Amino acid sequence: MKKFILSLFAASFVGVAWAQSTAELLGFSQHNFTFATARSAAMGGAFTSLGADAVSMNLNPAGLAMYRRSEIIITPYLNLGNTSNSYAVPLSSKLQNSPSNNEKYNKFGLGNIAGVYANGNYTIGFGFSRVADFYSNSLSTGFDEGLSITDMFAAQLAGIDKKNIGVPPGDIYRAFYDYPPVLWGAILGYQTGGVIPADGNATQYYSLLYGGDKVAPYLLSKKSGAIDEFTLSGAYNFEDKIYFGATMGFQDIRYSRWDNYQEYGEKGNKGDLDMVDYNRRLATTGSGFNFKVGVTARPVSWMRIGVSYHSPTWMSLRESYYEDMTTFNRLDNGKSYYSDTPEFLNDYNAYTPSRLLSGVSISLSNRLILSFDYHRCWYGNMGFSKSFKEYAYRPTVLSDAVDNYANIQANMDKRNGNINLNGIISNNYEATNTFSLGLEAQVLPGFFARAGALVQDSPYKNKNLKDYGRIEQGSFGIGWRNSNFNIDIAWLNSTTKQLPYQYFNLNKDNISSAGWNSATHTTDRIMMTFGLRF
Repeated sequence: MKKFILSLFAASFVGVAWAQSTAELLGFSQHNFTFATARSAAMGGAFTSLGADAVSMNLNPAGLAMYRRSEIIITPYLNLGNTSNSYAVPLSSKLQNSPSNNEKYNKFGLGNIAGVYANGNYTIGFGFSRVADFYSNSLSTGFDEGLSITDMFAAQLAGIDKKNIGVPPGDIYRAFYDYPPVLWGAILGYQTGGVIPADGNATQYYSLLYGGDKVAPYLLSKKSGAIDEFTLSGAYNFEDKIYFGATMGFQDIRYSRWDNYQEYGEKGNKGDLDMVDYNRRLATTGSGFNFKVGVTARPVSWMRIGVSYHSPTWMSLRESYYEDMTTFNRLDNGKSYYSDTPEFLNDYNAYTPSRLLSGVSISLSNRLILSFDYHRCWYGNMGFSKSFKEYAYRPTVLSDAVDNYANIQANMDKRNGNINLNGIISNNYEATNTFSLGLEAQVLPGFFARAGALVQDSPYKNKNLKDYGRIEQGSFGIGWRNSNFNIDIAWLNSTTKQLPYQYFNLNKDNISSAGWNSATHTTDRIMMTFGLRF
């Protein structure tokens, strides 16, 4: 049977938990302002210098001061998503055997409900707007994989006496209270028989697979949830030359993730491991607060220049984490063994990065608008407001390319959990630049055609990762409006390439015989905004 007795293996896997925690914070920080109105989405979100649109509450509140009449709007949307995965197994230093999977998903949602009250030079706005939608599915499969997750479990348990990780009568969760969640998968592997102790040695373990055995890995990942922001805004118009505005934002945060990892022993294996079915469930809920201030100037009648500042969102979060595992053993004629963990609960505080937005737009003959935006967001400044000691222990199936063993070691105190997670963030993430361009043309009286594009560069500091996390977006739309009513429709296509990741990682040098999975997320969104002015 395969034998792994390297103390550094466990430390390598601990780092995976931290990287995933920072990845979740990155997701909470990547606010998307194209949910608000179909008009702004069709123009690539390039609305920092424009106004008289409900998106101003989320983007640049100074734009609210351009309203001449009060308005109520609603924006439903439909997301059509696809995740394309490719799995590659490194054999003889070359990536081979690369099956591809496409996982499609559809999601209907409400992007915005807002009301604006205009009274002379003063405008007040209130609304609900979605700033993040986490809903996605991802499926990855492989074969001829020479490394099993049970090998990693055996390595993690090295040095732990088997009597401490069993299932004592009347106290079946004792081991999970005695050891941090980063070891829970390994404990489940032992309790379900996927990992067995060495003969005559109660602190060394083996996988049920023999050397040369192969497995077919499978990972289904499902995410759901959203960040919704409730806003209260005020703006002032000074002689149609300078516009000022401010917004308070109150966020409702909901995020859940289910990872189902399976391994199937391939035909011809000599070991007794038939299948491992491993589930991990994470649910995060919380609230957040931020503020936005902005100013827009109109130096000449056909030009507007806008600038706004978005504060960090200060969040109070609670997460719940749970695992279970079922192992099927060929030696027992396919009999299954099941075990689960208690629920792990924890509260923590975190904050997103601040943003600086700028834009310029020109209007030609009241029939054509061209707008350009530039946004700067400092992802290296996001972080956690208190010690993240307990969170160092929450594991994940995935190990992505952000993980760097030397960097992790420099910020950790091994299994005792004292970790400078903010240091890992500053070492791995940096500021991004977002460029967007929008066009609106009145093709007939009351009828408008729109188009836009947006590019955001990668938030990862490592120069070898610049192709990942980059967002490319194209959009177009149409609209009709009269003095009291408007209907706008937009289509938006967004593509981003996810960091390559492994199902798990064993080596201290961040190099493993486990295969790498690459995923590309593509979303088509159809939006429709209905507006009533009075």
